[in-house]
Amino acid sequence: LHPEDQKQALAHYEDYLHGRRPDYRSEFRLRTRTGDWRWISSFGRFVTHASDGRPIRMLGTHADITERKTMEGHLRKLSRTIEQAPLGVIITDLTGAIEYANPKFCAMTGYTVDEVIGRNPRFLKSGETPPEVYRRLWATILRGDVWASETRNRRKDGELYDEFNIIAPLLGDSGRPTHFVSFKDDITDRLRQKAESANMLAKERELSEMKTRFISVTSHEFRTPMAAALGSIELLLNHA
Repeated sequence: LHPEDQKQALAHYEDYLHGRRPDYRSEFRLRTRTGDWRWISSFGRFVTHASDGRPIRMLGTHADITERKTMEGHLRKLSRTIEQAPLGVIITDLTGAIEYANPKFCAMTGYTVDEVIGRNPRFLKSGETPPEVYRRLWATILRGDVWASETRNRRKDGELYDEFNIIAPLLGDSGRPTHFVSFKDDITDRLRQKAESANMLAKERELSEMKTRFISVTSHEFRTPMAAALGSIELLLNHA
């Protein structure tokens, strides 16, 4: 028995022994003859004496659940990955009704999980994204392809925000879509910084052009009187 599982397995046995459980059930790791650890699901009950009900022996079963435990570990890891993802994640059915939303999506939109489950993401529309974008979206994902685009949406408090959205179909065993998963990134600040940088670059370019024009005009305006002045100085030098 694995050292980390001994305490729990013993506690479950004592609970059954003292009548706090109807039977003995526990899961733990056992070492095999080859030294490998295998997960075991153990079930047992006492066989009692017919006259006074005293336990005579325990009968039970052991089932190897290593594969199931491994799969559960993978699922927990995947679940934590989605729950802690820095992107908003929602999963919808084929009609677009939301079945799952992660914490980042709720933080982005201002809605709670209970407020979005069962609703279509269209409630986030701001009205500023052309309808043609959404028509292309549905045409793309319904044929099993991945769709990606930028849209402008509205949070619960009415604030507008820009979103980069990737939607992919989840395929079932038949190869047909059963759900859609959407990964959402709030790019509002990024676009704002990009616009500010472009604006600053345009102003710098305009300032540079103004400097160039000023130098050109100044050079032209001063060239003629400067030439006359230099000529006069040369005459004075020659007649000195």
